[in-house]
Amino acid sequence: MKIKEIKISNFRSIKEAKFTPSSFNVFVGQNNHGKSNLFEAVEWFYNGKGNIQEIRHCDSIAEEHVEVEIVFSDVQDGLAQISNETNQEKLRKVLGNATEMKVKRSSASTKDRLLYNTQKDEWKKQPTGADPAFNNCIPRFEFIEATKNFKDASAYKTTTPIGQMLSGLVSETLEKDDDYRNFVEQFEKLFGG
Repeated sequence: MKIKEIKISNFRSIKEAKFTPSSFNVFVGQNNHGKSNLFEAVEWFYNGKGNIQEIRHCDSIAEEHVEVEIVFSDVQDGLAQISNETNQEKLRKVLGNATEMKVKRSSASTKDRLLYNTQKDEWKKQPTGADPAFNNCIPRFEFIEATKNFKDASAYKTTTPIGQMLSGLVSETLEKDDDYRNFVEQFEKLFGG
C-alpha cells in the first residue's frame, strides 16, 4: 500500500492543501511556511492527538472542521500483508476489490477515522476498532522534527522511530515463519487476541 494523495483542511497554517506524493519527495522552503505543519497534519491523521483549538487554522470558524484525508493505492496488495486475519477480513468487506482506499480524520470526531465505502458512497467508521489496529493495516508514518537530537531519534528503544522501524522489520520477518504463525494462531485462540 502506498500513499497516493493527501488532502488537508484547516490545519494550522494550511487552509486547504491537496497533493500527490511520488515515491521520493523533498520538501524545501523558508522557515515558518508550513513544512512541519504538513507533516504534523499527517501525524494527526495517524494518532488524533492535539487540542483542536490549537491546531485549527486561524481563519477558520468553529463550524469548519479540521480534516486530513489520505488516499492509499495498491490496497489489495496491502490487505494481503495484514497479519491479523480478522482485521484483513473486516477491511475486505468494506473495500471489496477496490484498488484504492480513502480514509479521513476530522475534528468532528477526533477519535474516529472514517473509511470511504465506494460501494455505498458513504463514510463509515473504520472497521478494525482502535487506532493502533488500523495503523497496523496502513503504511507506517514516522515524523522526526528537525529540532530532535539525532541520538534520541536513532536509539534502539521501543519508543524511538528507528526502534519502531526495526521492530517492524523483525515482525515482518517473523510473520513469514510457519512456526511463529502457528504460535500466534494458538495464542490468539487461547487468549482471544
